Amino acid sequence: MKNRQISGFILFAVFFLALTMLSAFPALADGDLQKYPSCSYCGMDRTKFAHSRSYIIYDDDTSVGTCSLHCAAIDLSLKIDKIPRTITVGDYNTKKLIDAEKAFWVIGGSKMGVMTKRAKWAFAIQADARSFIKAFGGQAADYSQSIKTAFEDMYEDLVMIRNKRQKMKKKKADPPAPASPMPDDKCPVCGMFVAKYPDWMAQIRFKGQKTVFFDGAKDFFKYYFNIADYSPGKTTADIEAIFVTDYYSVDFVNAAGAHFVTGSDVFGPMGRELIPFSSAESAEAFLKDHRGKKIFTFDAITPEMLRPLK
Repeated sequence: MKNRQISGFILFAVFFLALTMLSAFPALADGDLQKYPSCSYCGMDRTKFAHSRSYIIYDDDTSVGTCSLHCAAIDLSLKIDKIPRTITVGDYNTKKLIDAEKAFWVIGGSKMGVMTKRAKWAFAIQADARSFIKAFGGQAADYSQSIKTAFEDMYEDLVMIRNKRQKMKKKKADPPAPASPMPDDKCPVCGMFVAKYPDWMAQIRFKGQKTVFFDGAKDFFKYYFNIADYSPGKTTADIEAIFVTDYYSVDFVNAAGAHFVTGSDVFGPMGRELIPFSSAESAEAFLKDHRGKKIFTFDAITPEMLRPLK
């Protein structure tokens, strides 16, 4: 009985000690991903970048979760009056949080870093760090060298990130490239095969990459003003891009920025047409040469203007 009491006491002591250690190092429990699913600075998915993430707990019990040592350095510089109680980072191989100061670090190498040109990776085991260097290059370092390098790289990294985000914004702002019709694509307004008339084609691209082709600007506008009749369930809000063919260059141009000449002596595949141009100057030149009546911008076109065009 006495031995059982001693064994029970020992088990309780071990369990209590484990709880004490876990509460002393809450970051090592990896609950940070639930608390901070995205980086507190750049918004990146920390689960996706668990191998490079950082988790800091300060002396006032506040904490922060970041995707990388780069973003952790930003937080440390902004909270200069606070003292970090624990700084943990993701082990490159296991993605488990480890003590940043005890980790074996690798700076640089051929693998692109997270939010930085010059990568900083952490390893719980020195042999893993050496294997990484052998495979991808880089230099062995400790935490102080790594965080110092993160601060040294800050300017160039911010420039890189800013340029990359500007390119992404521009890419999102630019309309998608025009599509090419298949031989059996028909104009939904008149039923003509549009591929036969490349000099006059227009198109509407809906979100999800579905494209509707037209044999000319006139039928394009008829469809545009009556989308619900031709494509039930669709509205102008579903449109991603609109293109018409410039009369002179025979290139697709953004219909929203085009100029259209009415009443000219030039006929399209379906008779009288709205003749599109990419610039006001070329529209004016055409107007004079081909007895046009008036020039309209995209927003000025109305359904009533289409009725006389036959």
